[in-house]
Formats: sequence, structure tokens, C-alpha cells
Amino acid sequence: MDSSQGSFKSEQNPGLTPAATGLDLTICILSWNAADLLVACLKSLRQIRALNRINYEVIIIDNGSEDGSGEVVRRDFPEVRLISNIRNTGFAAGNNQALREGRGRHFLVLNNDTILLEDCLTQMVDYLDSHPKVGIVGGRLLNADGSTQTAYFPLHLPSLKTCFAELFGLDRLWPQNPWGRYAPTDTFDFEKSSMTTQISGACLMVRRETMEKIGLFDEGFHFWYEDVDFCYRCLQAGWEIKYLPGARVVHYGGASFA
Repeated sequence: MDSSQGSFKSEQNPGLTPAATGLDLTICILSWNAADLLVACLKSLRQIRALNRINYEVIIIDNGSEDGSGEVVRRDFPEVRLISNIRNTGFAAGNNQALREGRGRHFLVLNNDTILLEDCLTQMVDYLDSHPKVGIVGGRLLNADGSTQTAYFPLHLPSLKTCFAELFGLDRLWPQNPWGRYAPTDTFDFEKSSMTTQISGACLMVRRETMEKIGLFDEGFHFWYEDVDFCYRCLQAGWEIKYLPGARVVHYGGASFA
């Protein structure tokens, strides 16, 4: 199913499509010039469908790709909805398009450079359904070799010192420096389910009620920190954020940005 580019609204006015009866989840995938990665992601969704006892839809935003991504989706994945943009609108605006069109009770923002494993979708949906105070959940992001991507799980929101460390390259030259964003992961137990302050936008599930209250991604961010700001607003509104280690997702980190 193919749609043309929609108009953008401010994040303070979500303008969500009403929920559809019986639809548990809307999966929103933003893609730009990464046909091979997108195909692998969509194939993984097909492969795990039988393991996930939930009803979900998939909306893809092709963000001005020039590598034939849209044609591949139309030909090989007719079960998904494709929205084609004429230009790259960025992470926030592109994902907001899909979020506004979604009809699920919950929404999953998912990078195109991911492979979903086993019953990860059911685990996240079930947790939101059984924990009404939790607004956002995320699973364990894995490298291709199965190891955990520790850099994607900072325990604390950014501060002036962490921004300094990142902007001036300290995080790159000395990843475990005591001032950077990622140093706190030394005390994070990736085997245990726990509350946190942020979930990576590579795989972030949010309940509809939360989004109706806090709005969508802030389109003032073009790339990076959109997910951090979104999680911050979630916490400020009184919701909790949960990390679920059993919900496993392979993430080829950096591919989307490249």
C-alpha cells in the first residue's frame, strides 16, 4: 500500500489517527538509501510473526531514497504500508509521519538497520499492558555477534559535562571517561529488567496514551537526541521507562546515520 507525502504538524499537537479495534501495535520504520538493510528488517518481521501473538501493522517512511528502496517494498512486501517522501526530512519529522498514521494501541519506532528476534514484540506489548505506569519500553540491542551494545544504554540523561565530552570528542577518544554519557553503563546489569531514563530510538515502544499526552518527536531536532528529548518529556509527565533484556533486537548501529 503506497501513500504520498503528508503534511507536518507540531509535536504539541499529535493529530493521531484513531486506534483500530484489535490492533495491538503499529511498527514505524524510517528508511533512507538502505534497501538491503530494510529488506532484512522486514524479513525478520515475517519470520517472527508466528512467535508473536499480537496483531500489528507496519508503516514505512521512505525518506527520499534514491536506491530503489520504495520499489523493492512495493514488489516484495505488499503487506506493509509505504509512504514515500520526495526528500529526506530527518528522523523526527519522518517518524512523526508514521506515528500520526498508526492505528495501534502502542507504537514501535524501529530503525531499518535492525533484526527482530523471537517474541520480542509480544514481550514489550505485554509489559505495557500489565504496567499502566510505564510509558516507554525497550529491549536489549545486540551487535551482529550477539554481544550487547552497551553504549546504547546510558543510565542518566545528558548534562552539561556529558555534552562537553561528546561535542569535543572525549567520548570517541576515551569511551569510558568519567564525564561522558556512557560511563554509567559500568553499573548497568544488562541481564535484569530495570527502570531507566532513556531508551534508544533504534527500538522504542511507547503507549498511545503517553504520546497523546507528551506529543511526538520534536522536529527541531534533525538527527540525534530526538529520542533523549522524547524520553525526558515522558518522565516529566510522570510516566516510567523500562528496559527489558529478554526482548532482543540485533542493531547494526551507525548504519542509519551513514
